[in-house]
Amino acid sequence: MKDKTLKGILLGSLAFIIVYSMQLMSPRSPKESRGSRNGYGENFELYKELSYYEEDYGTSPYRQRDNRTEVINVGEFPPNITTLLSDRNNNAGSKEIIGKVSMDVLDPHTYDIRKLDPELFRKFPKRFDERYKNPCWYEKSRLRCIPYFYLIGMPKCGTTDLWSKLVQHPQIQGTPKEPHWWSKRRLGWTGLPIHRREVLKIRKMTGAGNDAPFEWYLNWFSTFGVNSIQQNRDKVLGDGSVTTSYDIGEAWMTLYPEATEPPFVMADLLHEFQPNAKIVVILREPVSRQYSSYLYCHGKNADDFHRVTMKHLECHADCESKHSLRYCAYAITQCKLFRGMYYYFLRDWIEAYGREKIHVMMLSEWMSDSVNQYKMLSEFLNLNTPSDEIIQRIVSRGVQNSQTERKKKRAGVIRPDTKKMLQDFYRPLNHKLAELLNDTRFLWDY
Repeated sequence: MKDKTLKGILLGSLAFIIVYSMQLMSPRSPKESRGSRNGYGENFELYKELSYYEEDYGTSPYRQRDNRTEVINVGEFPPNITTLLSDRNNNAGSKEIIGKVSMDVLDPHTYDIRKLDPELFRKFPKRFDERYKNPCWYEKSRLRCIPYFYLIGMPKCGTTDLWSKLVQHPQIQGTPKEPHWWSKRRLGWTGLPIHRREVLKIRKMTGAGNDAPFEWYLNWFSTFGVNSIQQNRDKVLGDGSVTTSYDIGEAWMTLYPEATEPPFVMADLLHEFQPNAKIVVILREPVSRQYSSYLYCHGKNADDFHRVTMKHLECHADCESKHSLRYCAYAITQCKLFRGMYYYFLRDWIEAYGREKIHVMMLSEWMSDSVNQYKMLSEFLNLNTPSDEIIQRIVSRGVQNSQTERKKKRAGVIRPDTKKMLQDFYRPLNHKLAELLNDTRFLWDY
């Protein structure tokens, strides 16, 4: 009996050693490699320097329209997160998609975006119920709804504060701000955003774990707001996920290795489903946005911010020497300056939806003239405009998700040389943005 037990232990130990050795020899997945020196090789230190804020996001397949390309200089960009994380698993998934989608989709005249995600299009209704102001439909006897509007500003541009006050409007049903479904969650991202309690709640109620299909998104709104819409057909829902504005993932670089710029963006995909959606954008002077984002993500002080800024400028310079600026805005997510490159993202949204369906706000004006800004936003959303008294009561609540004065004082003001470098970087893009919007306020006086 003892011999059999000993023999079993030895065999089990041998099996464990074999399996463990095979795991060591096999390529690591992106998630496993993320914190590993082996995963990044000689670029590990560079990645450590640049990745002081948010984590990488998922992949997604969208498209572009035919007049976006600027200067193209085809060449291989120095090692970035995309190339570093490209492994056998990613390529296998990409080849499977490529097998379903012909490469001629890169021709905008023959391209059909519905081929990229046929399952999602099959689940989407052909028509919405006209009795509701919000896009809703009945699935058997169950009311289903998706957002009426999307708040797509950039991180640290005041989206949380604007959202917290916007959902106090009598016709807007309050829901959690950021499901992050279109840009990330439907493609496998399982992380928790700022509003993690609501995500955990919907995950528990729907039984959805790592998988977040369209049903998950519908259940998000069913859990938090559809009952109110059923009782009041003038009510609407919104989605305040900031990643919707810019995050298209990195799959396009693997799917279309010959593409010199993203062949699709989020605006194109969303427009195919909801051509009448209302898009709200709030922007902030890009240099102050950059510093605020650094402080929010546990930045140390102005001197450290200067050092990090130098790294990011170097990262962008490397990219721009080989690619167009639009490519760099979408492709190199480890160089955090891209979040202030508003022009490229907003231009793509305007090309998809048209200027009349996009309401652009400035954080400075929202903070200084909230009542009038609230009125204009209500009119844009085709909602009843509350009285000045009600609006004043709504906007007079404290600013949400703002840096504390203590934190700012401890870090110190941004250094003049750092500020000048960032202004020089963003100035040409601000001029393009002001021309795009026909509004010189977006020059931000530099």
